[in-house]
Amino acid sequence: MKTLYTNAHILSPGVDLPNASVLEEEGVVVQVYPPSMALPSFDEAIDCNGHLLLPGFFDIHAHPARGKDMAKSLKQMKKAGVMNILVAAEDGDYDAIAQQCKETAAAMEKADSAAAHVFGIHLAGPYKSTDFLEVKALQKICVIRKVTFDVELPGAMDFSQKLRKEGIVPCCGGACSDYDVLAEALQNGVRDIGGFETAGLPAVLAGLGEDGYSLEFAADKASENAPLIRFMFKTKGLDRLMMTVSAADVPFNEGLKALVATTGLPLKDLIRTTSLNQAVSLGIHDIGRIEPGYKAEFVLLDDELNVVKTF
Repeated sequence: MKTLYTNAHILSPGVDLPNASVLEEEGVVVQVYPPSMALPSFDEAIDCNGHLLLPGFFDIHAHPARGKDMAKSLKQMKKAGVMNILVAAEDGDYDAIAQQCKETAAAMEKADSAAAHVFGIHLAGPYKSTDFLEVKALQKICVIRKVTFDVELPGAMDFSQKLRKEGIVPCCGGACSDYDVLAEALQNGVRDIGGFETAGLPAVLAGLGEDGYSLEFAADKASENAPLIRFMFKTKGLDRLMMTVSAADVPFNEGLKALVATTGLPLKDLIRTTSLNQAVSLGIHDIGRIEPGYKAEFVLLDDELNVVKTF
């Protein structure tokens, strides 16, 4: 079935196209049509009424409700524009994390097109161990996609290398107090720094000074950390920044609003940080753009960046 989204203001990384249309077939973008281009045949048309059409958001540090409420929470997240997530497992106790992995795995098995898609677990918090066998045990319960840990812990560099070989993204918790350790971590496969807006000075210097690092930051805290956030966007390449929000009750689009207000940058640039960079960091290459071959996962926003609808 071919669906044509018409009268849309399309915003994709580097693209700002008013009065445009996009054709989707079987969940994949087929073509984007500027206003001067003749429209194709279609089975269904959806009028976007001039609203902003963006790639759906990807939260790699998400906090859906636990237990029996997770399915409902995932549906609410999609309604709010978050199409894809990693579930952040932050309980310090191994048994509690294992239980959260079980709940997440169950949600993944019951995938619902009306709910946010779960790609797996992000061991966050930061994770309090560098025991790779522990992560392997959790991996048997649910797919682990990312681990945020203290790179100053004993065995951290070996741990990072093993995570990389397993296809898991190693991430430095922002509390690291030694710049040299952060430089060493980069050489051992760590590429991300989490909680950057509240990171200590060594992590800030390493994150901004070392080209290899990508930065995960809570955009809803942008106004509280405005000088750092503005400097981060000025000095760091846009492809190295990944937006999240600080709590489960903060809508993702509210973080985007705060980011726009703080940086003053155009949406076509900022939205690279809301989905595409997250997907690429995880080795996923068909999410985060409105271009042929990418998944047709859209969020429709009004001019105040409130969510109108998701597709």
